[in-house]
Amino acid sequence: MGLFSKTIDYNLKLEEVLDKKRFSANIKSLLLSMLYKIETSYPDYAKVKHISKTKENFLLEIIDIVEEFFDTVKSAEPGSKEANLLKKYKVLAITNENERSVLTYPTERALLYSIADIEPKYFYIEDFAFKSEFQQMLVEGYNLNILEIIDDFSGWSWDPKSSSDKKYVSNIIFQNLLMLFGLDFLENCRKSKNKDYDIVFQIKKRYNEYYKSLIEVIYLNNKSTKFDKKLEKKLEELKPYSDSNKYIEKIETKKSNIFKKLERIDTLLKDEKMLIRSFKAKNSKLNKKMDNIDEYKEDLKKEKENYILQLDELRELSDLNKIRTYNEQYVEITNLLNSEKKLEDSLIDLQKEFIQALYKKSKKIVSRDELVDLIYKIRYYRNIYISKDNCIKDYIELEKLLSKMLKEIITFGSKNVFIRMVSLNIGLNAEILEKCLDSKSMEIENLSLKISEKENKLSIEVFENKIFEKKFEVKSNLEDYELTIKKNKNIRIFI
Repeated sequence: MGLFSKTIDYNLKLEEVLDKKRFSANIKSLLLSMLYKIETSYPDYAKVKHISKTKENFLLEIIDIVEEFFDTVKSAEPGSKEANLLKKYKVLAITNENERSVLTYPTERALLYSIADIEPKYFYIEDFAFKSEFQQMLVEGYNLNILEIIDDFSGWSWDPKSSSDKKYVSNIIFQNLLMLFGLDFLENCRKSKNKDYDIVFQIKKRYNEYYKSLIEVIYLNNKSTKFDKKLEKKLEELKPYSDSNKYIEKIETKKSNIFKKLERIDTLLKDEKMLIRSFKAKNSKLNKKMDNIDEYKEDLKKEKENYILQLDELRELSDLNKIRTYNEQYVEITNLLNSEKKLEDSLIDLQKEFIQALYKKSKKIVSRDELVDLIYKIRYYRNIYISKDNCIKDYIELEKLLSKMLKEIITFGSKNVFIRMVSLNIGLNAEILEKCLDSKSMEIENLSLKISEKENKLSIEVFENKIFEKKFEVKSNLEDYELTIKKNKNIRIFI
């Protein structure tokens, strides 16, 4: 540490904030304990996650939120009316941003959830049939992403686990978007109302196949009689756009008729004789006669202004991008209302599209740091739960896609001397290293392996900083080994 380096005492900062608050001693104690656990676990969390804020920014944000948004914290003790209310809504806490109040279970986990939930967030979406539902799912995913540090990290261990109160669909979608767009972009989506950060627009623009699966998942995750009625109402609004060509034809016909009326008015205003004839004809049909021709001229000018306004409205209605968007929404909602697909199947399809998108990103890797970063993210992704009992790696079809991508990354890394090449047999090299990297080690860069031959098989031992972690065997013909490292010697995997 440098001579002038400063170490922030986060607990002291939080204590200073809590001294100004009228919280119970138990709540204050839980908040301090929560902060200590996060501070202790954060370095390992950041290493495993590989998509996170700095520890300093994360902890200072927590303290700022407590200071700014926590005026009243009410504890829901077991068996109380308050606890029953939380149980009814299946949440750890209920927060009120405007009243700056929190109702929470008296646990560190619930308090961290409160901190995530009370912070203002919107996730800007301009035009989307499932706008409110998707915004809610993004908020849930954001909260779970913060809660993860207490759920999955304890001391120096990483233990992804299933929890019955988790909203798995919201979480996996949020984690997908984190990996595809990055933390900074999602933070801007959460705070900004700039169209550049319209998350739905950006998903559709960059990952259209993922978008198609996403809307299906959003629909099935929120499916109910009430939701279907809402969509049916939306469908009725979009019905004029169901045949875009017919819709455009109607608009153009209306515009053409207005142009003819405008042309007639302009002709009358320019030709005195025609104007007089028209004035007499119009006046003869009126019960209340116009006093003079000047009054008729003013009426014609007002009529012209009205037609120009109608033209402006029609031009807006004939915006091809909007027509295309509304037509797509009509088709999407119609297909969803007629679909008999199950949520689990749709969620698996969504992850297939995510892996394909991640695979495309992997093709742009050029450096060792980018390679290591992606390996960390794939390892983390494999361990995300997408149901109460199963995580990504439990689905064979998803695991095959991930394995294929990881083997290609490893081969690229070996050829570019980022990762140790253990065999000239490309397939065997990728198989061995992939199994080695399937590790719970906090820092995969510290992994090493030792290969020995046993009964016509290769036996591989994996170590983290020379501490034994696991052992596995690989079958192959002896002549296909083509090992490039010495047997029975501990060799670091990353160069």
